[in-house]
Amino acid sequence: VNYSIYLNTPSNTRLAVITNYTSLHYVRSVNQVGTLVFTISKSLIDSTFLKKDTRLEIWRSVSSATEYLETKTQWFVRNIQYNYDAQLYTITALCALTILDRRIIAYDTGTSYSDKFGFPATLIQLYVIENLGSSVTDSARNWSSFISVPTPTLDTFSSTQWQQSRKNLLSTIQDIAQDSAQNDAPLFFDMEYDPGSKLFTFLT
Repeated sequence: VNYSIYLNTPSNTRLAVITNYTSLHYVRSVNQVGTLVFTISKSLIDSTFLKKDTRLEIWRSVSSATEYLETKTQWFVRNIQYNYDAQLYTITALCALTILDRRIIAYDTGTSYSDKFGFPATLIQLYVIENLGSSVTDSARNWSSFISVPTPTLDTFSSTQWQQSRKNLLSTIQDIAQDSAQNDAPLFFDMEYDPGSKLFTFLT
């Protein structure tokens, strides 16, 4: 099994493909922000590539089979450390769900944007599309050019009511999913990346 690390700029332009590194570890958990850590010798990477929000992709291949994007995500660099004695960089990155963790539900209580009633999966999709996607009221917060939020494809069997104003977006949808699971209707979500279109898709 071979793993390659693709490096892209924060604006998603390809910088390099790394096949020689010291270590690579990553963890994805259901409905959580995953973490990736890799180390590499100073001599094997251009240090100017290492910036916050540099994007990483992990591509996996087995023997002569076509390589594929591992866990269908990009990782956003958040921390860079350098060990002078070992001359090694240690880079820590977070999976694409971190995008949701950077947003709040930026609406006042008592509006249709903050107060909702319906199926849990539908509520999650609405909170995301209204705070990140095409239905956001502030154009500066509209990221629909690179994040797609499709019409909900999964509805659980009971309706729920939520009132969320000025709360963290990721925490809110995690709470909705957890409440749904406690009512015997597990609900999962993720931000998948398509390297062909260079678009993210939020899915439940």
